[in-house]
Amino acid sequence: ELLKTADLLVIPITFSKQQFSFVRLSMPTKFSEYLASGSPTLVYGPSGVAPIEYCKRHSIGLTQTNRSVPELVNFLTKLKGDKASFRNRALQDRAFAKEHLSATVMRNRFHQIIEKGLGE
Repeated sequence: ELLKTADLLVIPITFSKQQFSFVRLSMPTKFSEYLASGSPTLVYGPSGVAPIEYCKRHSIGLTQTNRSVPELVNFLTKLKGDKASFRNRALQDRAFAKEHLSATVMRNRFHQIIEKGLGE
């Protein structure tokens, strides 16, 4: 319930250049859960990391790729001033998550990959 009623959920990803190679392919487990909540979800991290690129590729979530306090303040001000638009967009993200990221969909996709690998 808490995730569904939040004004904003944030997935922070380090901007550390030294950590980039360790985190660039990591997809946080909370990513799909946050998108499925119906609450606006901000992925805050550098371009090139998996969650940012996934959001961009599928036009889902909200992304901020610059490490910038003023840009974050600007984003939060826009969110505060137009919660309904952000919530409506989040409902579209929720539909995407249900169609593409649910446990059932992912399980079936995983089984297909295994079967293909086994030559079945």
